[in-house]
Amino acid sequence: MLPLPEVAQCCPSRKWPRCCHSDHFLLHVAAVMAALEEPSAPGPSGLSGPSDLEEASLLAWLFRGRGQAPASSPSSGEEAYLGRLSGLGLEALRREPGRLAEERAQLGAQTRALAFAHYKTFIRSAECTAQTRRGFSGTEAGLDRLLARLPPFAHSCRNFMREAEQIAQSRRMNNLTLNRHTEILEILEIPQLMDTCVRNGYYEEALELVAYVRRLEKKHASIPVIQGIVAEVRQSSQLMLTQLIQQLRTNLPLPACLRVIGYLRCMDVFTEAELRITFLQARDAWLRSVLAAIPEEDPYVHVTKTVEACRVHLFDVVTQYRAIFADEEPLVPVPGQQEALGEGALFHGWVLQKVSQFLLLLERDLQRGAGGRLDSLLGQCMYFGLSFSRVGADFRGQLVPIFQRAALLAFQKATQEAASRFREEMDCYTLVSAPAVLGSALPTPPVGQTAQPGTLQPPMGSWTSRPWPASSTASWPPSMTCAYAARWALAPGGGCSRGESASPGLGPPLLPVSF
Repeated sequence: MLPLPEVAQCCPSRKWPRCCHSDHFLLHVAAVMAALEEPSAPGPSGLSGPSDLEEASLLAWLFRGRGQAPASSPSSGEEAYLGRLSGLGLEALRREPGRLAEERAQLGAQTRALAFAHYKTFIRSAECTAQTRRGFSGTEAGLDRLLARLPPFAHSCRNFMREAEQIAQSRRMNNLTLNRHTEILEILEIPQLMDTCVRNGYYEEALELVAYVRRLEKKHASIPVIQGIVAEVRQSSQLMLTQLIQQLRTNLPLPACLRVIGYLRCMDVFTEAELRITFLQARDAWLRSVLAAIPEEDPYVHVTKTVEACRVHLFDVVTQYRAIFADEEPLVPVPGQQEALGEGALFHGWVLQKVSQFLLLLERDLQRGAGGRLDSLLGQCMYFGLSFSRVGADFRGQLVPIFQRAALLAFQKATQEAASRFREEMDCYTLVSAPAVLGSALPTPPVGQTAQPGTLQPPMGSWTSRPWPASSTASWPPSMTCAYAARWALAPGGGCSRGESASPGLGPPLLPVSF
């Protein structure tokens, strides 16, 4: 067997390992020493003696880690032991396993002695190790459970983050609401303020609120609160419209009518034609209520008060309409405004209807028995027609046939009454010769005048009879009425007085009452 330096020289390409555990090295050295003591036998690789086998085993063990990195870096004690071992001779190497075995036995004995002396410490260490192992097992189980619960926890965290964002947004909105509390309160109080203005008659302020709410609706039509405010304001606007129309049904002067129509135009709920119709309907309802309040027991009182009410109130309505609405229609129609042409015909038709209703009412009252004072009624009606001639609605020509028929009926009735009374008087009267004194007082024909032959003269005594004066007195008023009717019908120039021109009204003008 070659000494170690020679082995290194025989294999110059191999490097001796510097990292080798001492126990492994000693075991291999003991195996080599045992192989040296056994008889040599040829090996499978062709080695003839024990020296070759020993060298091969030692070289295989020493050079098994060539080209591979050591598992761990050798300590300073191992390097020193290897350095010392490599410098020993063969005899020292042969004695080295025995020395190591003795040292190992000593260490074992020392270890057993230490264990017997400190067995409590080892028991506590074992218990501590077992407890630590159990603790680690519990920790591992807890970690497994934690890992199993982490996904739901992550999901809950994400939900919490979303809810936290929503809460933060709500908080920002609440802060903004708190900062704008005054403005929001003013907007929310608009319906109440609108209702208060409408009920107290502050229509200008109510119209300003309506305009402001319309602007809000255009900007924020999708907000439910704004929609509710708009709905409530519309209800108040409807109440204001009802109140304004109801005011037109009362006795309003011209300035008040102008204000009411101005409010209705600002509300922009009617077209021009609808506004005219609404005005005429409201004023017509008020006029009819005034006429309905006149008592109808006495036909003469009814017709005189009706004439006075129509003359005053109807003329006021006509004046108000002409002051509010302009009936100047263009000669050439404007494109897109053909439907506006003829709006003035609404007013003319309404006036014609009112005059027709008045004439029917007048004729009805005259037929009921108001014909005994036709001269007074005629004077009032003529004055009524004359006042309407100022607005182009002179209807005096329509009065003549009505009064002619009334006068004729009154004359016929009075004549029949006078004839019946005369017959009654004649039935009750007896002819008695007049006394001489009375006869001498009667007028005598002048001297030289004699009754012509063939002429009929009433007897002179008939003037003193009772039936004749009674019949003459009863027939006198109807005769005067017929005389007036004849003068009305035969008025020259269509009935216009001297210096008076005919007005473009509903009929030909007539003479005034005073002839």
